[in-house]
Amino acid sequence: ADKEHAAEAQYFNKKDAEVLAKLASKLKAHTEPTVESMAQQKDALLAIFAKHSVAAPDALVDELVQFKFNNH
Repeated sequence: ADKEHAAEAQYFNKKDAEVLAKLASKLKAHTEPTVESMAQQKDALLAIFAKHSVAAPDALVDELVQFKFNNH
């Protein structure tokens, strides 16, 4: 009975992992940044820098936006 229970648990763990992997893949496809969302984030970041009188180079702003989307 213990062997059967262990085999059953292993089977369902594998199925759960497969379902979660598919779900994660779908979620990632829906959360990939669009050109519009990247532009909005860049504008928001520029506004924050302007509020604090910081002149941030475009390369820095672009890198920060990329960082946000790659690490959220």
